[in-house]
Amino acid sequence: MFKSHVLSPIILSLTCKSSSPYKITLPNTTFLHIVSVLSILIVVGAAVSYPHTDLLQTFIKPVMIVTSFFTSVALFIPAILAFVGSFI
Repeated sequence: MFKSHVLSPIILSLTCKSSSPYKITLPNTTFLHIVSVLSILIVVGAAVSYPHTDLLQTFIKPVMIVTSFFTSVALFIPAILAFVGSFI
């Protein structure tokens, strides 16, 4: 498996277009361009996603704390009202 990961980029980088007069796109040349674009997109996606996750953890944490507090208070107030109302 390691051999294929090492040899594939070498083979793809050494692939050149044929000098035939017909306009034929070789699969290896097309694959070479696709691998380059996918590699760039994966690196850019990872570079954007990690800071995005860190920012979400930073800014969402206070919102989650306030939400959990508000939910507890919102449930506690009707419970008190129901308890008081049971004596009326």
